[in-house]
Amino acid sequence: MTASPALAVAQRRAALPTFVLPPPKALACAGALSVHPDAATWASLAADAAARPLEDPGCALAVRTALSLMPQGAVATDLPVDPHDAYFHLSRTGACPEVAYLRGLVAALEVFLSDCADEDEVGDYAAIGDALIELWMTALGVAAAPRPMRVAVAMKARAPDPLRRWLRGHHVFAAITQGLIRTLHGFEHSGVPQDRDTTEAHLGRITRLYHASAAAFRFTADFHPEVYTEVIRPSMSEPHVPPGFSGSMSLDHGELVAFLSRLRQPLAAARALCPETYAGMSAALAQVYDDHRWVCERFAGTQGPSLRTDRLCGDNAAVHMIDRFKARRLDMLG
Repeated sequence: MTASPALAVAQRRAALPTFVLPPPKALACAGALSVHPDAATWASLAADAAARPLEDPGCALAVRTALSLMPQGAVATDLPVDPHDAYFHLSRTGACPEVAYLRGLVAALEVFLSDCADEDEVGDYAAIGDALIELWMTALGVAAAPRPMRVAVAMKARAPDPLRRWLRGHHVFAAITQGLIRTLHGFEHSGVPQDRDTTEAHLGRITRLYHASAAAFRFTADFHPEVYTEVIRPSMSEPHVPPGFSGSMSLDHGELVAFLSRLRQPLAAARALCPETYAGMSAALAQVYDDHRWVCERFAGTQGPSLRTDRLCGDNAAVHMIDRFKARRLDMLG
């Protein structure tokens, strides 16, 4: 007997890899990685990857080697099951959050490099790989010179397995989001911004991570819109997921938004100290929402409802919801 299309999709999704990260709240208490006995080896491999273009096979080799040397913590069994994590095959480990965080960054980099269809796609979404390498080095206390920014081109529907790309792209996005949370923790712990160079460095890193987040939206959705309508979206609807399932249910995204809301005072001080760099950071955040909106419009048009508002009356268009979220977040930045 042939399985129904919905069951076949569920079986394919179940066979896809699980991605392990620490709970986002654990990032606040994660210790320093520079004192780990394997830190020097991991840092050497990070420097090797950073010294090469992302398209160089040697970069991917350094990433795979580092990943093989990093222990994967046991998945926590005492945490409540989160529907967003469950759908996207995200598991949380409570063991050694600093190592779990670092391993998540390197694993996301491996996912990105291995899932790209060709070298052109690696180059088109280079902001993702460059940001993950920078986070890898920064986590180990190694100075990381930012790479020249490469602007993403129009999506070309290159993903050979859209369902895999949908899940694996969300893994990449989750790792970048955790990188943002850790970076914002560093910004907060540095105190009220007073030193221009330090503040410029913090704002520059946040800006590059926003660019990587925007690129991750496009990377995740780089397949034909018909596949989203016929395969992806039905898999995120009842009975496969709870009512009102949405990307906003992400634990990592929720922690990021909550953390940003607590940084109004230091962000205002940073804006006064470095207005041009701060404006660039705000523009990069706006680009995150613009790219998310563009993807939604490509898949659902200008009037299509989001998963969360599918049952609601009134203006429930996904693109309009993103516009409202964008306005709130930019207002938060000032």
